[in-house]
Amino acid sequence: MPSMWLSSVYEQSGNIVPVGLRELLPRVFYNDGVALTDDEIAWMTGRVMHYEQDKGQPLPDLTAHSSCWFISDRLRSIIEDFEPGRHQIIPINLKDYPDRKDYPVPYFLLVIHQTADCVIPSQTSIIKGFGVIDSGRKSRQGLDIDAITGLHLWRDPLYPLYPFTSDELREAMLENRLVGMQFLPCDLYRRIGGIFQPVVEEV
Repeated sequence: MPSMWLSSVYEQSGNIVPVGLRELLPRVFYNDGVALTDDEIAWMTGRVMHYEQDKGQPLPDLTAHSSCWFISDRLRSIIEDFEPGRHQIIPINLKDYPDRKDYPVPYFLLVIHQTADCVIPSQTSIIKGFGVIDSGRKSRQGLDIDAITGLHLWRDPLYPLYPFTSDELREAMLENRLVGMQFLPCDLYRRIGGIFQPVVEEV
């Protein structure tokens, strides 16, 4: 089953604070499937991002702040293994605050501009826009299996707050013991005779 991919507040050992990116937030987070331009990337890489650490602990492999997703080099490598060149992974100028000390390892801004019309509103508890996810036992995330075939990391353009991952990408993240993320399993459906029917997994 594919999963909804979330930044986990329970595994955060620090955070990255985007400075001055408000103008590009619609292009970075609520992405419409169009890549950032060279000028936008150049402007972004020239900004200084601040990082905050919890008692000197390393930053998590995934951290989200102000609608921006930041990833470690370990996570960047895994994503590139599955979908090389598919997403924009932009190095950031990361410094401590207020000491302006460089963070010792690379970090990146992740722009997921691969989209698929996959969310089935009648079979999901996802709320559009700035809504929240009911992540309890009754939560439902229903996806159209035929819309996501061959994808590993994507968004639905109508529900841009919530990226999705394939089973294979999720397992690679877990096997490499990456931290700072959690996954909510999704249910798969296929349209048969105009009606979405649950996909039964073979055992």
